[in-house]
Amino acid sequence: MAEYVGVLVLLALIGVPTLLLVAWAARGQGSSSAEAGDPSSPPEAPESAGLGFFLAAVAFVVLEGAGLLMVAWALAAGPRGQAEWLQAALFVLPLTVGFAYAWRKGALGR
Repeated sequence: MAEYVGVLVLLALIGVPTLLLVAWAARGQGSSSAEAGDPSSPPEAPESAGLGFFLAAVAFVVLEGAGLLMVAWALAAGPRGQAEWLQAALFVLPLTVGFAYAWRKGALGR
């Protein structure tokens, strides 16, 4: 049973946020006064987050996935010398260039 503790923790880390999202979606959003057609309610402001938030989220997910892959790769490979370092550097280089490009374009901040 002790060898499955890591798997159980991983399932909890994935399952709890998923259950919370499902519960939030099932609860639904009530109709506001603007949706009901109340002319005295102020108009809603347009979303300012939009595309910038989406690009920052995508960059975060890609870099997080790369980090997880690098940790698993390092644990599986063990100490093998300079060839492993070169492979890791060639894996991280395009990610770093893409991150720098997104940052330069202003997709990661305001």
